[in-house]
Amino acid sequence: ELYKKVDKLNKAKRNINKQTIKEIEEKNWNPEFKAKAIKFYRDAHKKGVEFSSHGIARGFDRAINESGLTEMDLINIAKSKPKYIQNDGNLVYSGKNIYLVRNIKTGDFKTVLIRKEPRKDWRKIDE
Repeated sequence: ELYKKVDKLNKAKRNINKQTIKEIEEKNWNPEFKAKAIKFYRDAHKKGVEFSSHGIARGFDRAINESGLTEMDLINIAKSKPKYIQNDGNLVYSGKNIYLVRNIKTGDFKTVLIRKEPRKDWRKIDE
C-alpha cells in the first residue's frame, strides 16, 4: 500500500515547478548560491526528483557543506526506497547519516537532516 503511493509519486510526470524557482530567486541568498540552487533543482528534476526551495537550502547546508556529500549523492538518496515514515505520513529516506523528508502529498523533498540515528518516533518501513 505504502509502496504503491511512493511509486505513484515517483511516476508522476511533473513540469519544472516555476514556483520553486521563483522562491529561490526571491530568497536573500547571494547570486552564486541562487544559481547553484536553481541548477541543482533542474538537475534533480531531470532525474525525476523534486526538492522544495527549503529542501535545497538544507541539502546544501547540511548534506553538502557539513557532511561532504555531492549533489549526486543527495539525488541518489532521494531515488532510493524510503526507510521510515513520520507520524504525519511523510516519508524519510536515508543514506549515511543524512535523512531526506518527503512530503507525501506533493512528492517534494522538503528538508534534509543530519542525525546520528533516526528519530524515535519514526516508524521503520518493513521491506
